[in-house]
Amino acid sequence: MEDDCQDWTLKETTTTDGWMIVEFSRLLDTQDNQDHSIKKDVNLWSPATRIIAAWGDSDDISYHGQKKARGSVRLFATHSNELSEMEAQIETLEDQSDGYFDFTEDNFTIPAVDTHYEDVCKEFDMLNLNLPEGQSMVTMIGVVPLIQDESAQFVHHFIVSLQKDCTEESALTKTMVYAWAPGDEGVRTLLFLFVMCVMIT
Repeated sequence: MEDDCQDWTLKETTTTDGWMIVEFSRLLDTQDNQDHSIKKDVNLWSPATRIIAAWGDSDDISYHGQKKARGSVRLFATHSNELSEMEAQIETLEDQSDGYFDFTEDNFTIPAVDTHYEDVCKEFDMLNLNLPEGQSMVTMIGVVPLIQDESAQFVHHFIVSLQKDCTEESALTKTMVYAWAPGDEGVRTLLFLFVMCVMIT
């Protein structure tokens, strides 16, 4: 769809050694309902800005095919540029948490089909947490996705949900707490969540 109001100003473009560099500007909040406002993302509990791009080799607008890119950029970054977004997330979470656990599915074989949905459910006592004596709940302050490089191309998205237990009845009342898609490198949250069961879809 064509944008009704052009709020972007092209400053300069260069193409050198296979790299196309485009410099442009716009207001952080254009007051245009076809633009997303650009949020101040200094604090790591704020998500980084998601970026997508597509390009072509002619002046005609058509489907870009594989000429596309996606990722996330922390536009107001204050951490060292030597750290990736995920490394900065992990460093912050390690400083501000009492511990962590990995939730992985290590014995799954990717089926040879176009689309497959896999449900994994683990109850609280299966997470092998070393909780202080008398404590039975966990406060979740952040999430960092763990995806192996060799399987990343096959993962379209996943969802983390909470539910009372792993029964079918509990699955009907589950609550989504995190959703991942390519380009997302984790989040630190201010929500305090009592973890009873985690399900990845």
